[in-house]
Amino acid sequence: MQPDVFELFGRPVRWYGILMAASMLITLFWAVKLMKERKLDGDQLWEGTFLMIVAGIIGARLVYVVTSWGSDFAPLLTDGLQLRDLYDIVAFWNGGISIHGSLIFGGIAAWWFFRNRPVSFMQVTDSLAPGIALGVFLVRIGNFMNGDITGWKVEKVPWNDPSSWDFPSKIPWAMNFPYDEWHAQVGAYGDPSVIIWRHPTEIYGMIVGLVTFLVVWYLYRKKLYDGVCFYGWIITYSLTRSLIEEPFRAVHWHWPVAGGPDYGWQIFTMTQLVSIPLIVGSIILTIYTRNLFLRKREQYQKQGIPYPLYVAHERGIKLSKEQLAALGIPRKIKPPVEWEMGRAYELAKKRQAKAA
Repeated sequence: MQPDVFELFGRPVRWYGILMAASMLITLFWAVKLMKERKLDGDQLWEGTFLMIVAGIIGARLVYVVTSWGSDFAPLLTDGLQLRDLYDIVAFWNGGISIHGSLIFGGIAAWWFFRNRPVSFMQVTDSLAPGIALGVFLVRIGNFMNGDITGWKVEKVPWNDPSSWDFPSKIPWAMNFPYDEWHAQVGAYGDPSVIIWRHPTEIYGMIVGLVTFLVVWYLYRKKLYDGVCFYGWIITYSLTRSLIEEPFRAVHWHWPVAGGPDYGWQIFTMTQLVSIPLIVGSIILTIYTRNLFLRKREQYQKQGIPYPLYVAHERGIKLSKEQLAALGIPRKIKPPVEWEMGRAYELAKKRQAKAA
């Protein structure tokens, strides 16, 4: 694995930075497209993009620096604070960010920006969620090229001898990452001839990203109310990362309860502990949002609004006379349609055709 792709103005351009930028662009363009498909003003997202990206990057790096201070940054200050030390602390493009920090700071910025906009905060985050999930997968490829998600050391055993396997301390898929922390500790950073087998936690992270994307995309296509996609992303990502990736990461901030360096795994890490309130809070908000949706649906039923429009909200679009007539809604009623008007219209026509 080679972190650098090429040099630009004497500075290395890394796979991590390229894939991070690509994931941001994919997320934004895709979210705008999804919003417009649901008859929402996707251009509103572009107006808030700069604020959300800057806040997300600051939060991602800040949380990483705080949680990795003792191991990665405090040693830099043994001779006092130097300009180079400040560069190393800020240089997120070299790897080292916290997705939880990005989520918190970027989420706060998005909430502040969209609090009085025609498009709601939850509509925006639901549209961003599929791209963010896919971005996790892409960024982990960058981590793989960097070798910067250090896994616990293990013993590599042959694939063709299952009797020698003893997960998680003896595994056939163990890998050597010349640019990881273990090589740096023995003065062999970047030297592929020095073999240190460890868990390929970057690949585990790719699996987390892929699973999260599949779940989030399913929820997005089946969406019935605002928030389910965004909360589903938080729950799925936090849960899968805590189970698939985190136990095998050699992180410095942890609360050792089980496992350890000799076993190839350990719990609990800081991420696992933070994931607990995130998962619980998201489940509570999902239940609350669903109950709110059901109460609104009951109100719309009393007005004679058909099933596809139960997802209506006050800040909807104005229906044409043809759509009102096709849905059997009296013209004096102004249904507050939220999203996916085209799909709702088609579903209503199908229901009427079956009834006929």
